[in-house]
Amino acid sequence: HQTRGVFTKFLAQGRGFSTKEAIEYDVAIVGGGPSGLATAIRLKQLVKETKRKELTVCILEKGSAIGSHIISGCMLEPDSFKELFPNIDPAKANFQKIPVEEESLYMLSPNHSISIPHCLQKKNILNVGNWMVSLGEMCKWMSKEAEEAGIEIFSGFPAVELLRDPSNRVVGVGTKNRGVDKKGQKKKAYEEGVEIRAKVTVLAEGARGSLTKQIFEEYGLTKNPQRYTLGLK
Repeated sequence: HQTRGVFTKFLAQGRGFSTKEAIEYDVAIVGGGPSGLATAIRLKQLVKETKRKELTVCILEKGSAIGSHIISGCMLEPDSFKELFPNIDPAKANFQKIPVEEESLYMLSPNHSISIPHCLQKKNILNVGNWMVSLGEMCKWMSKEAEEAGIEIFSGFPAVELLRDPSNRVVGVGTKNRGVDKKGQKKKAYEEGVEIRAKVTVLAEGARGSLTKQIFEEYGLTKNPQRYTLGLK
């Protein structure tokens, strides 16, 4: 149709002709982790709560399945879960949740350890009452809730490029071509990627995601570099 023609013409003039299939959504979310899933689910809830026109929402996940690239455990505040899923009994959510009943914080030296009382600790680092969860398990459960809400999830579809219109506005993402060997040659199982075009594109792939890093560099968002610490679980 007409918009497809304009977009293809722009690609032909600026970056090389594109023959990829194009699929259109209102919102496209890159990354099927907790933030991407929560964003999609909350959008659908808001549409229902405000009785607005239905939104088409999709999630692109580079892993072969939701949760396959998330191996971390975490401390989850139950209130955040209850806010996102007010009508679901946490006990019926099918992922493991281990309540924290007691905890200790120690200051370590080469030869000694000193226990720090709770009264001297900041409240935001206390975890009694929170849940210990596997993010992978939680994301798998959340993905089922997302699909029941009408959200389309594409697993195994890594987004590798930002699509732009003639004014340089982001209008979606392009997915990776499949079936290409190490030399860049097409194999028999070659399958061209697709263009996911959307009115709103949300990057929820993490701070080290390839598209996020591109946006950081383009808009100078890396003036305060990330810092890392070593922890044990």
